[in-house]
Order: sequence, then structure tokens, then C-alpha cells
Amino acid sequence: MNDGLPDRVLHSGYEDRAGQLWVGTHRGLVRIVEAKLLPLPNSPQLSSDWIYTIFEDREGNVWLGGEDGLYRLNPARCMSYTTQEGLTHNNVMSVCEDRQGRFGLRPGAADSTR
Repeated sequence: MNDGLPDRVLHSGYEDRAGQLWVGTHRGLVRIVEAKLLPLPNSPQLSSDWIYTIFEDREGNVWLGGEDGLYRLNPARCMSYTTQEGLTHNNVMSVCEDRQGRFGLRPGAADSTR
């Protein structure tokens, strides 16, 4: 695409504390910093290109919910979580954190248009 985004279908967007804009699309995730598209920190290999939700927790970890699980990005590494690690469903549509630091996830059905 001529604008540099991997796809025109956008599922999510999030501005983190550092002012970076994260955009989840049908074909992956991009970061926009000072109007430049940048690769992900440590270029984690995500098992799904569909990123439905992006969330930053109180410790500065960026969480991604996608078609194939939940991912935690931090400067040291990328961790993935699926039903094998205890999720009730691999398709994660939203993530939130309460005042006690507990997470809530909303699973969803896979997109039938794919």
C-alpha cells in the first residue's frame, strides 16, 4: 500500500505513554512514531496477523489481542498466551485492567469473512 500500512482495514489503535501510536489491522501491527512507520520492538513473530485490541498496562507492557491469542510486548521479550496457557478462547477481542492489576479479557468468535 502506498501509505505504508499493511492493510486498509483497521481493527484497533492505541497511543502509549511514550506517544507512539500502535495500529492493529487485518494484516498485522505497526507503530507510528513522529509520523514514521516503524517495526515492532524485538520484531516478535505473531501467530496471527489480525490484531483486534491493543492495551498498555500499568507496568508499560503492551498487550495485543488477536485471532490466535494474547501477546505481551515489553523491551525484553514477547510472550504469547493461548488456551494452552489457560485462556478460555484464543480469539481475544479486548483487554482491560482493574485498579488491583487484574486483567479482564473478552473473547469473541472468529471473523466469518476471512
